[in-house]
Amino acid sequence: AIERELGTRYTIDTLRALKQRFPKCEFVWLMGADNLAQLGQWKNWRDIARAMPIAAIARPGYDAAAVTSPVMAWLGQYRTLAA
Repeated sequence: AIERELGTRYTIDTLRALKQRFPKCEFVWLMGADNLAQLGQWKNWRDIARAMPIAAIARPGYDAAAVTSPVMAWLGQYRTLAA
């Protein structure tokens, strides 16, 4: 629904529009491990990762693929584990 309201199609465009619409807000993107495992196939995925912090939620059956994905190799320096 938010993409329809903002007139965006791609995630990176939605994130940029949200940040522009709400400049005083600090966003954290919640994403399942299933999506994190395939994030490298998304349009401008590095720009997505630069746009805001990502919190990846464990998903049974997908966690290993997410941790070993090319995206995690790129993001690895920023990785922190939940307490």
